[in-house]
Amino acid sequence: MKALLNRIGRIFKFLYLRFLRMSGTIESISRGVAIGFFIGLLVPMGGQILVAIPVAHLLKAQKMPAIVFTWITNPYTVIFIYPIQCYIGSLVLMDPLNFENIKTIFSDFFNKCTNFPEELSWLGNLGQTYDALMQLGNHILIPFLLGGLILGTLFGILSYFTAYGILETHRRKRSNLLRQRLINTAHWKKSK
Repeated sequence: MKALLNRIGRIFKFLYLRFLRMSGTIESISRGVAIGFFIGLLVPMGGQILVAIPVAHLLKAQKMPAIVFTWITNPYTVIFIYPIQCYIGSLVLMDPLNFENIKTIFSDFFNKCTNFPEELSWLGNLGQTYDALMQLGNHILIPFLLGGLILGTLFGILSYFTAYGILETHRRKRSNLLRQRLINTAHWKKSK
C-alpha cells in the first residue's frame, strides 16, 4: 500500500511540475483549467473532451489543461460526485430528493453503464453514459444537470484563480531566480 501511495505521489508531482512548466500565458492556462473543471462537472462522462476542446478554442484557452481537468469526474470519483451534484440540484429546485435514494439510483446508473448492449458497443463509454442518463428520468436528470452547472461554475471560478495564483507565483520566483543568477554572474565577471 505504501508503494502504491508513493507511486501516486510521484505521478501527481510529475503532473504538477508539467503544469508549472506549460508554455502560454498565465491567463490562457488558467482559463483552460477553469473550462476543464466546468465541463467536467457539467457534462456527463464520455462527452467531456468533445465539449472541452471547442470551448477552449472559442475562449482562447489552453486545450491541454481543459482536457486534463475534465478528469475531475472519472470512474473513481463519479460515484461520489454525481449523487452530490444531483442532491444540490434538487435543493435548488426546492424539491429535495432523499440522498439515500439518489445513491441507490446512481448505483443502478453505474450498473447500467457497465452492462451496455452489444449492438451499441461502438459508442463505447459515451453511449453507455448517455443511454443510462436518459433512463433516469427528468426527476433525476434535471437536478443532476442543474447541480452540475452550480458545481461546475463554482469549481471553474475557484480553479481559475487558484491556477492563476500558482502560475504567477511560480513564474515570478523563476524570474527572480534568473535575475539573481545574472546579477551574480555579472558581479563575478567584474571581480576577475
